Amino acid sequence: MSNLPVSGEEQILAEGPLADCSDEQLVAGASASPLHLCALHRRFDGLVRRLLAGVEPGRRREAHQQVWFAAFAELEAGAGRPLPVAGWLERLAERLAESALPVPGDVFLPAPLAWYLRRAWRELPPPMRLVLLFVEVERRSEEEIARFFSERQLPTHPAQVAVRYEQAQQKLMAGVPPEVRGLYLSEALDCLSLVPCLYPVVDEELAAFESWRREREEQEREQQTQAAVPAPTGRPPRLPGWLGPAAVAAGLLAAGTVVLQAPRPGANTPSAVPIALPPAQQSQPVSQPMASLPAAAVSPPPPAWRGRTYLLVVDPGPAGLATLRRVDRGIFYRQHRGKPHVQIGLYSTRKKAQPAAAQVAQLGFTPILTPAILP
Repeated sequence: MSNLPVSGEEQILAEGPLADCSDEQLVAGASASPLHLCALHRRFDGLVRRLLAGVEPGRRREAHQQVWFAAFAELEAGAGRPLPVAGWLERLAERLAESALPVPGDVFLPAPLAWYLRRAWRELPPPMRLVLLFVEVERRSEEEIARFFSERQLPTHPAQVAVRYEQAQQKLMAGVPPEVRGLYLSEALDCLSLVPCLYPVVDEELAAFESWRREREEQEREQQTQAAVPAPTGRPPRLPGWLGPAAVAAGLLAAGTVVLQAPRPGANTPSAVPIALPPAQQSQPVSQPMASLPAAAVSPPPPAWRGRTYLLVVDPGPAGLATLRRVDRGIFYRQHRGKPHVQIGLYSTRKKAQPAAAQVAQLGFTPILTPAILP
């Protein structure tokens, strides 16, 4: 098994204040103290390795880590008293040895460091996790990463990618307790890329990002809806008491003036009888069919679009999603006409989308080309 150096951990029991602690004291302190947890790991790690000696080599490293992860979870929960420690670890090894799956890779972090690093990873926002994944695992360029986020309504310039990567790295390491960083990460190891050693699953991280993006869009729509609703107004201000009689008097005076100035009807004054319009000028009845209207009143159909174009496929399920990644590994889910679809690409013109659409059809799926502004 290839592990990173752990010289700091070796000094915990040999020279540190925890060297004389009993197993019971280490167990009791592990729920609150990372150092107690690391010391317990150092004391019994050899036992766990011996318990897993019969496990298939391809699964042994993952089984070793899973046993310690289960032990750390119970220690931090503080639900029971796992004593004696040897018997407790033996029961965990028997339960988890055969369920561990092979993990591609030769480097496994020390179990306590991997435990706290995985926790810090889960606490990162999905966009930060994707930046770390793209840079350290998939080795994508800054232009590719910027295009990925920009196509998903998160405008990003390539120059911003390096800044966001550094911020994500700092936040990830800040989630690891300082005493654990001091034990396992020397100055040289502090500069290493540790994310590949966590063996994250790309599809799971992409799905988490899409879920985060949908929740963000829903929150923005709710905020816009609330902002559009006018705030309730209070009671109208009361008018001064003298304004009512004054307004009435002014109204009567104006009415009297109009009456005095109006001309009296004479013999030659036409009567106020409404004039009927001739039949040709009467308005069309509502029930008149559209066919009887002039041709100019019917708008012609819109011309075919030639601008930015999405290439979509109706939700193909997990197996189909894996197949479609041959066309574009950055595909993701989006809504189209109220149903889930997979977006395979965004192209500047419909013509440029045709080759990818033909490739999708060859894989057995029905390609859908639609304008970039989805209905």
